[in-house]
Amino acid sequence: MKKIIWVVDNDKNVLDVIKRLTEEVEDDIVIETLSDPMTLRHKLENEKPYSIFLDANIAEIDAFSLTRTLKSDEKTKDIRITLMSPDVHIDDKIKEVKADSYLRIPFTIQEFLSVAREEV
Repeated sequence: MKKIIWVVDNDKNVLDVIKRLTEEVEDDIVIETLSDPMTLRHKLENEKPYSIFLDANIAEIDAFSLTRTLKSDEKTKDIRITLMSPDVHIDDKIKEVKADSYLRIPFTIQEFLSVAREEV
């Protein structure tokens, strides 16, 4: 069964590369990209991905608050959340909001796939 992973980032070029390269090498992962983080909440009303990769520095939302909210909600608490950030000093924050993992920006597609495979 294929696992659906949502990647939320306002950089459409990053999203395109992640989607294209992941789907070229992974048969069991389907990447859905969201460039508008506000769409995330609306999609969650009707859909439930296996995992969400969320840019922690996206301007339109507070990714940490969103992660905390998703992890405390019965309907979404089992969705794996990976926060993506260039900040290397956010370990405590990641634990505080109960994110499942962290991916440091910039990352290679191999690093992305390594985390995605762990989650699948």
